[in-house]
Amino acid sequence: MIPISAPLTKITLLGACLMLFSACDEAREHEEREEHAQTSEHSINPDQRKILHMDVKQRHHVLTEMRQLLASTQGVLEGIAENDMEKIAEAAALSAPKAPKTVDFRMKDVLPPDFRQMGKAAHVAFGDMAQKAQNGASKEEITMDLANTLNTCVACHSTFQVSVDD
Repeated sequence: MIPISAPLTKITLLGACLMLFSACDEAREHEEREEHAQTSEHSINPDQRKILHMDVKQRHHVLTEMRQLLASTQGVLEGIAENDMEKIAEAAALSAPKAPKTVDFRMKDVLPPDFRQMGKAAHVAFGDMAQKAQNGASKEEITMDLANTLNTCVACHSTFQVSVDD
């Protein structure tokens, strides 16, 4: 003998299953919409670095300084290859904190604190390399200092991008 409530239980169970499938389908569709929105956002601008908004003169100033840091890096490497501590000291000193081409204090309001902090760390490191080269540090020590400084450069370039505002 089948209890009277059996068809009701089957209908209730069937209804619960349909509701569960519907909820799962809705959740899946929501996930797909979220994924599509994120993909669309990245396809519009795949570069997710922080944007530094500058005018043309500010950008020129920052890029001139970066080129000087790169030139100092080349000079230090050349000095290491030639075992020429004087060349290392001269090249590094060109990017030391008090060097003429370092970022002007007036850029303070344009550049975010974390950018300025990384820039300062790079300049201090070059100043230290110049001192160490003058004081007879080994090529290996200078090379390690340069490698550590380049880590700061990589971190900064991985974090920021420059945009020129009209």
